[in-house]
Amino acid sequence: MTYRLFEGKDHASIYQKYRLPPPDELKNIILQYLDNKKGQPHVLAVDLGCGTGQNSRLLAAHFKQVVGIDISECVLEEARAVPGFPNITYRKGRAEELPFSDGSVDLVTASTAAHWFDHSRFLAEASRVLKPGGCLALLGYTLTKIRFHYQNYGDRLDHIYQEVKQVLIPYTSNPVAQCDSKQEELYSAIPFPDKERIECIQVKSFITLKNLVGFIETWSMFQAYKKKDPQAANDLLLNTEKSRSEGHYQAMAYRLFEGKKHAALYLKYRVSPSDHLIQQVLGFLEKQKGRPFELAVDVGCGSGQGTLLLAKHFASVVGTDVSPAQLELALQHAQQANITYRECVAEELPFADSSVDLVTAMTAFHWFDRPRFLQEAHRVLKPRGCLALLSYTMDIELSYRDCCAHTLNQVSQELHELRLQQQDRSLRNTVLFLRDVIDGKQPLSVL
Repeated sequence: MTYRLFEGKDHASIYQKYRLPPPDELKNIILQYLDNKKGQPHVLAVDLGCGTGQNSRLLAAHFKQVVGIDISECVLEEARAVPGFPNITYRKGRAEELPFSDGSVDLVTASTAAHWFDHSRFLAEASRVLKPGGCLALLGYTLTKIRFHYQNYGDRLDHIYQEVKQVLIPYTSNPVAQCDSKQEELYSAIPFPDKERIECIQVKSFITLKNLVGFIETWSMFQAYKKKDPQAANDLLLNTEKSRSEGHYQAMAYRLFEGKKHAALYLKYRVSPSDHLIQQVLGFLEKQKGRPFELAVDVGCGSGQGTLLLAKHFASVVGTDVSPAQLELALQHAQQANITYRECVAEELPFADSSVDLVTAMTAFHWFDRPRFLQEAHRVLKPRGCLALLSYTMDIELSYRDCCAHTLNQVSQELHELRLQQQDRSLRNTVLFLRDVIDGKQPLSVL
Protein backbone atom coordinates (compact mmCIF):
# COMPACT_ATOMS: atom_id res chain seq x y z
CA MET A 1 0.00 0.00 0.00
CA THR A 2 1.52 3.33 -1.07
CA TYR A 3 0.49 6.42 0.92
CA ARG A 4 0.07 9.56 -1.16
CA LEU A 5 -0.26 12.43 1.29
CA PHE A 6 2.37 14.83 -0.06
CA GLU A 7 1.22 15.15 -3.65
CA GLY A 8 -0.21 18.67 -3.87
CA LYS A 9 1.94 21.47 -5.27
CA ASP A 10 1.12 23.80 -2.38
CA HIS A 11 2.07 21.18 0.19
CA ALA A 12 5.29 20.40 -1.69
CA SER A 13 6.22 24.09 -1.76
CA ILE A 14 5.57 24.46 1.98
CA TYR A 15 7.53 21.28 2.65
CA GLN A 16 10.52 22.63 0.75
CA LYS A 17 10.40 25.96 2.56
CA TYR A 18 9.78 24.92 6.16
CA ARG A 19 10.64 21.26 6.71
CA LEU A 20 13.62 20.89 9.03
CA PRO A 21 16.62 19.02 7.55
CA PRO A 22 18.41 16.33 9.55
CA PRO A 23 21.18 17.80 11.73
CA ASP A 24 24.82 17.55 10.68
CA GLU A 25 25.54 15.55 13.84
CA LEU A 26 23.24 12.78 12.66
CA LYS A 27 24.73 12.81 9.17
CA ASN A 28 28.23 12.51 10.64
CA ILE A 29 27.21 9.50 12.75
CA ILE A 30 25.93 7.74 9.62
CA LEU A 31 29.05 8.50 7.59
CA GLN A 32 31.35 7.38 10.39
CA TYR A 33 29.41 4.12 10.70
CA LEU A 34 29.68 3.58 6.93
CA ASP A 35 33.42 4.33 7.02
CA ASN A 36 33.95 1.76 9.76
CA LYS A 37 31.92 -0.97 8.04
CA LYS A 38 32.79 -0.48 4.40
CA GLY A 39 35.40 2.22 4.00
CA GLN A 40 35.98 4.61 1.10
CA PRO A 41 35.12 5.34 -1.62
CA HIS A 42 31.47 6.26 -1.12
CA VAL A 43 30.01 5.97 -4.60
CA LEU A 44 26.20 5.79 -4.48
CA ALA A 45 23.68 6.84 -1.83
CA VAL A 46 19.94 6.31 -2.28
CA ASP A 47 17.56 8.51 -0.27
CA LEU A 48 14.08 6.93 -0.11
CA GLY A 49 11.00 9.05 0.49
CA CYS A 50 13.29 11.98 -0.27
CA GLY A 51 10.51 14.58 -0.38
CA THR A 52 11.92 17.92 -1.44
CA GLY A 53 15.50 16.75 -1.03
CA GLN A 54 16.69 18.10 2.32
CA ASN A 55 18.44 14.86 3.30
CA SER A 56 19.63 14.16 -0.26
CA ARG A 57 21.44 17.50 -0.34
CA LEU A 58 23.19 16.76 2.97
CA LEU A 59 24.62 13.58 1.48
CA ALA A 60 25.73 15.12 -1.83
CA ALA A 61 29.15 16.31 -0.63
CA HIS A 62 30.11 12.82 0.55
CA PHE A 63 29.11 10.59 -2.39
CA LYS A 64 29.92 10.56 -6.09
CA GLN A 65 26.22 10.15 -6.81
CA VAL A 66 23.03 10.56 -4.79
CA VAL A 67 19.63 9.41 -6.02
CA GLY A 68 16.47 10.66 -4.30
CA ILE A 69 13.32 8.59 -4.77
CA ASP A 70 9.74 9.57 -3.97
CA ILE A 71 6.25 8.68 -5.19
CA SER A 72 5.21 12.35 -5.47
CA GLU A 73 6.15 14.17 -8.65
CA CYS A 74 5.30 17.50 -6.99
CA VAL A 75 7.93 17.15 -4.26
CA LEU A 76 10.45 15.92 -6.82
CA GLU A 77 9.88 19.05 -8.91
CA GLU A 78 10.64 21.15 -5.83
CA ALA A 79 13.78 19.10 -5.16
CA ARG A 80 15.02 19.45 -8.74
CA ALA A 81 14.50 23.22 -8.62
CA VAL A 82 17.26 23.64 -5.99
CA PRO A 83 20.48 24.54 -7.86
CA GLY A 84 24.06 23.64 -7.04
CA PHE A 85 23.91 19.84 -6.68
CA PRO A 86 24.95 18.31 -10.02
CA ASN A 87 25.58 14.86 -8.53
CA ILE A 88 21.98 14.44 -7.31
CA THR A 89 19.27 12.93 -9.48
CA TYR A 90 15.64 12.47 -8.49
CA ARG A 91 13.39 9.63 -9.64
CA LYS A 92 9.77 8.80 -9.13
CA GLY A 93 9.45 5.39 -7.53
CA ARG A 94 8.55 3.29 -4.51
CA ALA A 95 10.71 2.11 -1.64
CA GLU A 96 9.50 -1.44 -2.24
CA GLU A 97 10.66 -1.56 -5.89
CA LEU A 98 14.10 0.02 -6.24
CA PRO A 99 15.55 0.59 -9.74
CA PHE A 100 19.08 -0.52 -8.84
CA SER A 101 21.03 -3.69 -9.54
CA ASP A 102 22.01 -6.15 -6.84
CA GLY A 103 24.93 -5.07 -4.65
CA SER A 104 25.28 -1.61 -6.23
CA VAL A 105 24.47 0.86 -3.43
CA ASP A 106 26.75 2.03 -0.59
CA LEU A 107 24.08 3.69 1.57
CA VAL A 108 20.28 3.54 1.69
CA THR A 109 18.60 6.22 3.81
CA ALA A 110 15.03 7.13 4.68
CA SER A 111 14.58 10.35 6.64
CA THR A 112 11.22 10.57 8.47
CA ALA A 113 9.78 8.34 5.75
CA ALA A 114 10.16 4.64 6.69
CA HIS A 115 6.87 4.56 8.62
CA TRP A 116 5.08 4.96 5.26
CA PHE A 117 6.72 1.87 3.70
CA ASP A 118 5.68 -1.78 3.45
CA HIS A 119 8.40 -2.88 5.84
CA SER A 120 8.95 -6.47 4.75
CA ARG A 121 9.17 -5.60 1.04
CA PHE A 122 11.28 -2.50 1.69
CA LEU A 123 13.81 -4.38 3.81
CA ALA A 124 14.09 -7.12 1.20
CA GLU A 125 14.81 -4.49 -1.48
CA ALA A 126 17.34 -2.63 0.68
CA SER A 127 19.14 -5.91 1.40
CA ARG A 128 19.20 -6.71 -2.31
CA VAL A 129 20.68 -3.43 -3.58
CA LEU A 130 23.26 -2.81 -0.82
CA LYS A 131 26.91 -3.65 -1.42
CA PRO A 132 28.68 -5.98 1.02
CA GLY A 133 29.39 -3.76 4.01
CA GLY A 134 26.86 -1.19 2.78
CA CYS A 135 24.57 0.48 5.29
CA LEU A 136 20.89 1.15 5.82
CA ALA A 137 20.16 4.31 7.87
CA LEU A 138 16.60 5.09 8.98
CA LEU A 139 16.25 8.58 10.44
CA GLY A 140 13.40 10.06 12.43
CA TYR A 141 12.51 12.45 15.22
CA THR A 142 9.89 12.79 17.91
CA LEU A 143 7.38 15.62 18.23
CA THR A 144 6.59 14.77 21.85
CA LYS A 145 9.78 16.09 23.42
CA ILE A 146 10.06 19.46 21.70
CA ARG A 147 10.67 22.31 24.13
CA PHE A 148 10.79 26.02 23.36
CA HIS A 149 13.03 28.61 24.95
CA TYR A 150 12.46 32.32 24.49
CA GLN A 151 13.06 34.78 27.34
CA ASN A 152 10.46 33.89 30.01
CA TYR A 153 7.90 32.53 27.56
CA GLY A 154 9.10 28.95 27.07
CA ASP A 155 6.25 27.38 29.07
CA ARG A 156 3.68 29.46 27.23
CA LEU A 157 5.10 28.42 23.85
CA ASP A 158 5.15 24.76 24.92
CA HIS A 159 1.48 25.06 25.93
CA ILE A 160 0.48 26.62 22.59
CA TYR A 161 2.35 23.90 20.71
CA GLN A 162 0.61 21.15 22.67
CA GLU A 163 -2.78 22.77 22.02
CA VAL A 164 -2.12 22.64 18.28
CA LYS A 165 -1.13 18.97 18.47
CA GLN A 166 -4.30 18.11 20.40
CA VAL A 167 -6.43 19.66 17.67
CA LEU A 168 -4.64 17.61 15.00
CA ILE A 169 -4.57 14.21 16.77
CA PRO A 170 -7.90 13.04 15.24
CA TYR A 171 -6.45 13.66 11.77
CA THR A 172 -3.30 11.62 12.31
CA SER A 173 -2.93 8.71 9.89
CA ASN A 174 -2.17 5.23 11.21
CA PRO A 175 1.48 5.15 10.07
CA VAL A 176 2.20 8.37 11.96
CA ALA A 177 0.14 7.44 15.02
CA GLN A 178 1.91 4.08 15.21
CA CYS A 179 5.30 5.49 14.29
CA ASP A 180 7.07 4.68 17.57
CA SER A 181 5.80 1.11 17.72
CA LYS A 182 6.48 0.62 14.01
CA GLN A 183 10.05 1.78 14.51
CA GLU A 184 10.50 -0.93 17.14
CA GLU A 185 9.05 -3.52 14.76
CA LEU A 186 11.14 -2.24 11.87
CA TYR A 187 14.35 -2.33 13.87
CA SER A 188 13.65 -5.89 14.98
CA ALA A 189 12.91 -6.91 11.40
CA ILE A 190 16.17 -5.55 9.94
CA PRO A 191 17.92 -8.71 8.72
CA PHE A 192 21.51 -7.56 9.23
CA PRO A 193 23.40 -9.10 12.17
CA ASP A 194 25.29 -5.86 12.86
CA LYS A 195 22.80 -3.10 13.66
CA GLU A 196 22.58 -0.25 16.12
CA ARG A 197 19.77 1.99 17.33
CA ILE A 198 20.92 5.44 18.43
CA GLU A 199 18.43 7.57 20.33
CA CYS A 200 18.25 10.79 22.29
CA ILE A 201 20.28 12.94 19.93
CA GLN A 202 19.28 16.40 21.12
CA VAL A 203 19.00 19.02 18.43
CA LYS A 204 18.93 22.74 19.21
CA SER A 205 17.62 24.94 16.43
CA PHE A 206 16.70 28.60 16.15
CA ILE A 207 13.31 28.98 14.50
CA THR A 208 11.20 32.05 13.89
CA LEU A 209 7.47 32.12 14.58
CA LYS A 210 6.79 32.20 10.85
CA ASN A 211 8.93 29.11 10.26
CA LEU A 212 7.38 27.27 13.21
CA VAL A 213 3.89 27.85 11.82
CA GLY A 214 5.17 26.76 8.40
CA PHE A 215 6.66 23.61 9.93
CA ILE A 216 3.29 22.74 11.47
CA GLU A 217 1.72 23.29 8.06
CA THR A 218 3.99 20.60 6.57
CA TRP A 219 2.56 17.91 8.86
CA SER A 220 0.40 15.30 7.14
CA MET A 221 -2.22 15.60 9.91
CA PHE A 222 -2.50 19.34 9.36
CA GLN A 223 -3.00 18.75 5.64
CA ALA A 224 -5.72 16.19 6.43
CA TYR A 225 -7.38 18.75 8.74
CA LYS A 226 -7.11 21.40 6.03
CA LYS A 227 -8.66 19.09 3.46
CA LYS A 228 -11.69 18.50 5.69
CA ASP A 229 -12.10 22.07 6.95
CA PRO A 230 -9.88 24.66 5.19
CA GLN A 231 -11.19 27.61 7.20
CA ALA A 232 -10.65 25.90 10.56
CA ALA A 233 -7.13 24.89 9.54
CA ASN A 234 -6.23 28.44 8.54
CA ASP A 235 -7.79 29.75 11.76
CA LEU A 236 -5.61 27.32 13.73
CA LEU A 237 -2.46 28.84 12.23
CA LEU A 238 -3.70 32.39 12.75
CA ASN A 239 -4.68 31.67 16.35
CA THR A 240 -1.24 30.19 16.99
CA GLU A 241 0.33 33.49 15.96
CA LYS A 242 -2.30 35.46 17.88
CA SER A 243 -1.69 33.44 21.05
CA ARG A 244 1.95 34.32 20.84
CA SER A 245 1.20 38.00 20.45
CA GLU A 246 -1.05 37.91 23.51
CA GLY A 247 2.00 36.72 25.43
CA HIS A 248 3.61 40.09 24.59
CA TYR A 249 6.35 38.78 22.37
CA GLN A 250 5.00 39.11 18.86
CA ALA A 251 7.31 41.15 16.67
CA MET A 252 5.98 44.56 15.76
CA ALA A 253 7.07 45.18 12.19
CA TYR A 254 6.45 48.55 10.58
CA ARG A 255 5.63 48.01 6.92
CA LEU A 256 5.94 51.38 5.24
CA PHE A 257 8.27 50.42 2.39
CA GLU A 258 6.30 47.57 0.83
CA GLY A 259 5.12 48.99 -2.49
CA LYS A 260 7.16 48.19 -5.60
CA LYS A 261 7.09 51.82 -6.73
CA HIS A 262 8.40 53.03 -3.37
CA ALA A 263 11.05 50.31 -3.38
CA ALA A 264 12.23 51.37 -6.85
CA LEU A 265 12.47 55.02 -5.77
CA TYR A 266 14.31 53.97 -2.62
CA LEU A 267 16.88 52.05 -4.65
CA LYS A 268 17.33 54.87 -7.17
CA TYR A 269 17.59 57.89 -4.88
CA ARG A 270 18.36 56.80 -1.30
CA VAL A 271 21.80 58.01 -0.23
CA SER A 272 24.13 55.13 0.64
CA PRO A 273 26.37 55.19 3.71
CA SER A 274 29.79 56.58 2.89
CA ASP A 275 32.86 54.37 2.52
CA HIS A 276 34.45 56.44 5.27
CA LEU A 277 31.67 55.46 7.68
CA ILE A 278 31.93 51.78 6.72
CA GLN A 279 35.70 51.93 7.27
CA GLN A 280 35.14 53.38 10.74
CA VAL A 281 32.84 50.48 11.59
CA LEU A 282 35.32 47.93 10.24
CA GLY A 283 38.19 49.58 12.09
CA PHE A 284 36.27 49.34 15.35
CA LEU A 285 35.39 45.69 14.65
CA GLU A 286 39.00 44.80 13.86
CA LYS A 287 40.19 46.47 17.04
CA GLN A 288 37.61 44.65 19.17
CA LYS A 289 37.64 41.21 17.57
CA GLY A 290 40.31 40.98 14.91
CA ARG A 291 40.09 39.14 11.63
CA PRO A 292 38.78 37.15 9.80
CA PHE A 293 35.46 38.87 9.13
CA GLU A 294 33.14 35.96 8.37
CA LEU A 295 29.46 36.96 8.66
CA ALA A 296 27.77 40.37 8.65
CA VAL A 297 24.01 40.83 9.00
CA ASP A 298 22.45 44.05 7.70
CA VAL A 299 19.07 44.38 9.44
CA GLY A 300 16.41 46.50 7.77
CA CYS A 301 18.55 46.35 4.64
CA GLY A 302 15.95 47.86 2.32
CA SER A 303 17.10 47.62 -1.28
CA GLY A 304 20.59 46.59 -0.20
CA GLN A 305 22.79 49.67 -0.51
CA GLY A 306 24.56 49.05 2.80
CA THR A 307 24.66 45.30 2.25
CA LEU A 308 26.60 45.81 -0.97
CA LEU A 309 29.16 47.97 0.82
CA LEU A 310 29.80 45.25 3.40
CA ALA A 311 30.11 42.41 0.89
CA LYS A 312 33.71 43.09 -0.11
CA HIS A 313 34.87 42.87 3.50
CA PHE A 314 33.10 39.69 4.72
CA ALA A 315 33.02 36.08 3.61
CA SER A 316 29.22 36.21 3.81
CA VAL A 317 26.69 39.02 4.16
CA VAL A 318 22.97 38.57 4.82
CA GLY A 319 20.49 41.41 4.41
CA THR A 320 17.17 41.08 6.24
CA ASP A 321 14.00 43.10 5.80
CA VAL A 322 10.22 42.80 6.25
CA SER A 323 9.46 44.08 2.75
CA PRO A 324 9.39 41.53 -0.10
CA ALA A 325 9.40 44.37 -2.63
CA GLN A 326 12.62 45.82 -1.21
CA LEU A 327 14.28 42.40 -1.05
CA GLU A 328 13.29 41.60 -4.62
CA LEU A 329 15.07 44.72 -5.85
CA ALA A 330 18.06 44.07 -3.61
CA LEU A 331 18.39 40.56 -4.99
CA GLN A 332 18.25 41.82 -8.57
CA HIS A 333 21.23 44.11 -7.94
CA ALA A 334 23.32 41.71 -5.84
CA GLN A 335 26.04 40.53 -8.20
CA GLN A 336 28.34 39.24 -5.47
CA ALA A 337 28.01 35.53 -4.71
CA ASN A 338 28.50 36.09 -0.98
CA ILE A 339 25.28 38.13 -0.55
CA THR A 340 21.95 36.57 0.43
CA TYR A 341 18.69 38.14 1.54
CA ARG A 342 16.04 36.91 3.96
CA GLU A 343 12.58 38.17 4.83
CA CYS A 344 12.23 38.45 8.60
CA VAL A 345 11.65 40.94 11.39
CA ALA A 346 14.55 42.51 13.24
CA GLU A 347 13.39 41.04 16.53
CA GLU A 348 13.62 37.42 15.33
CA LEU A 349 16.91 36.92 13.50
CA PRO A 350 17.36 33.48 11.86
CA PHE A 351 20.93 32.92 13.06
CA ALA A 352 22.46 30.67 15.67
CA ASP A 353 23.82 31.99 18.95
CA SER A 354 27.26 33.62 18.71
CA SER A 355 27.50 33.18 14.93
CA VAL A 356 27.68 36.76 13.61
CA ASP A 357 30.69 39.11 13.52
CA LEU A 358 28.82 42.33 12.75
CA VAL A 359 25.17 43.38 12.99
CA THR A 360 24.30 46.65 11.28
CA ALA A 361 21.14 48.71 10.96
CA MET A 362 21.48 51.60 8.53
CA THR A 363 18.79 54.26 9.04
CA ALA A 364 16.49 51.47 10.20
CA PHE A 365 16.87 51.09 13.98
CA HIS A 366 14.05 53.55 14.71
CA TRP A 367 11.52 51.10 13.23
CA PHE A 368 12.46 48.22 15.55
CA ASP A 369 11.19 47.08 18.92
CA ARG A 370 14.39 48.32 20.55
CA PRO A 371 14.71 46.04 23.62
CA ARG A 372 13.89 42.90 21.65
CA PHE A 373 16.16 43.79 18.74
CA LEU A 374 19.06 44.58 21.06
CA GLN A 375 18.56 41.27 22.84
CA GLU A 376 18.55 39.43 19.49
CA ALA A 377 21.69 41.25 18.36
CA HIS A 378 23.37 40.30 21.62
CA ARG A 379 22.32 36.67 21.15
CA VAL A 380 23.64 36.23 17.61
CA LEU A 381 26.87 38.21 17.97
CA LYS A 382 30.12 36.38 18.56
CA PRO A 383 32.18 37.28 21.61
CA ARG A 384 33.54 40.78 20.89
CA GLY A 385 31.38 41.00 17.79
CA CYS A 386 29.97 44.45 17.08
CA LEU A 387 26.62 46.17 16.64
CA ALA A 388 26.70 49.26 14.42
CA LEU A 389 23.66 51.55 14.24
CA LEU A 390 24.16 53.98 11.38
CA SER A 391 22.14 57.07 10.58
CA TYR A 392 22.51 60.62 9.32
CA THR A 393 21.24 64.10 10.08
CA MET A 394 19.14 66.27 7.81
CA ASP A 395 21.17 69.33 8.81
CA ILE A 396 22.71 69.66 5.37
CA GLU A 397 24.14 72.54 3.39
CA LEU A 398 23.69 72.59 -0.38
CA SER A 399 26.11 74.24 -2.76
CA TYR A 400 25.33 75.13 -6.38
CA ARG A 401 26.78 78.39 -7.66
CA ASP A 402 26.59 81.54 -5.61
CA CYS A 403 23.28 82.69 -7.01
CA CYS A 404 21.40 79.48 -6.14
CA ALA A 405 22.95 78.24 -2.90
CA HIS A 406 20.86 80.42 -0.58
CA THR A 407 17.59 79.51 -2.33
CA LEU A 408 18.39 75.80 -2.37
CA ASN A 409 19.19 75.78 1.33
CA GLN A 410 16.03 77.73 2.12
CA VAL A 411 13.89 75.22 0.18
CA SER A 412 15.71 72.34 1.87
CA GLN A 413 15.07 73.85 5.30
CA GLU A 414 11.36 74.33 4.55
CA LEU A 415 11.05 70.72 3.40
CA HIS A 416 12.89 69.54 6.50
CA GLU A 417 10.54 71.49 8.79
CA LEU A 418 7.53 70.07 6.96
CA ARG A 419 8.97 66.58 7.36
CA LEU A 420 9.44 67.11 11.08
CA GLN A 421 5.74 67.88 11.42
CA GLN A 422 4.89 64.51 9.86
CA GLN A 423 7.73 62.58 11.47
CA ASP A 424 6.78 59.22 12.89
CA ARG A 425 6.75 59.01 16.67
CA SER A 426 9.04 55.97 16.56
CA LEU A 427 11.72 58.05 14.85
CA ARG A 428 11.47 60.87 17.40
CA ASN A 429 11.60 58.41 20.30
CA THR A 430 14.62 56.67 18.84
CA VAL A 431 16.52 59.93 18.46
CA LEU A 432 15.91 60.62 22.15
CA PHE A 433 16.78 57.03 23.05
CA LEU A 434 20.11 57.16 21.21
CA ARG A 435 20.97 60.50 22.79
CA ASP A 436 20.32 59.00 26.22
CA VAL A 437 22.52 56.01 25.37
CA ILE A 438 25.36 58.27 24.28
CA ASP A 439 24.94 60.42 27.40
CA GLY A 440 24.89 57.34 29.63
CA LYS A 441 21.33 57.92 30.84
CA GLN A 442 19.93 54.80 29.15
CA PRO A 443 21.66 51.51 30.08
CA LEU A 444 22.12 48.87 27.40
CA SER A 445 22.27 45.93 29.76
CA VAL A 446 21.82 43.34 27.02
CA LEU A 447 25.07 44.25 25.28
